[in-house]
Amino acid sequence: MHHVISHLREIEQDRTGEAPGTDHLQSVLIHVHGPKLDAVDLVTYDVGEQYVEYVPNEQVETALEHIDRMEDQW
Repeated sequence: MHHVISHLREIEQDRTGEAPGTDHLQSVLIHVHGPKLDAVDLVTYDVGEQYVEYVPNEQVETALEHIDRMEDQW
């Protein structure tokens, strides 16, 4: 989970110029986003083990590829 939080900090730093606190990101991931993503089978998520892993999903992959193509056109 540490790797995910570090990655999210980098994204926010690039996007806003400010990196959010690690504790805040961990709390939001554990209590908000993790359970939601797990409920719809987009991640394997275990709070006790501090483990989160993306579960490949063809619809998500197709959507992300489409978004990438759209960004290339801008």
